Amino acid sequence: MLCSDTKHDKRTKLLDVANELMDLWIEDTRDAESRILVIANDAQDAQLLEDWIAETGDQGQATESDAGLLAALKRWGDKCVNPEYDRVRSQLNESKN
Repeated sequence: MLCSDTKHDKRTKLLDVANELMDLWIEDTRDAESRILVIANDAQDAQLLEDWIAETGDQGQATESDAGLLAALKRWGDKCVNPEYDRVRSQLNESKN
């Protein structure tokens, strides 16, 4: 059964945008950020993403807690290269000693 509900249409569009972003990320992670910016610059998609963040309380915009960063750092080690890990890297070194 097809649904013409506006919420359903918005979710479908959001999933399409998310899938496109994931495809771009998989395609070339080094260039994904610039491609995401191009997609997000499309006014309709940008508004859709903003609405979704507001409706769902998306936590992807928030800074990760030290405990969360430390847990990821313990698991993934040298693969954690983003600057936010710098603030907990010394805690990991202390726990090894």
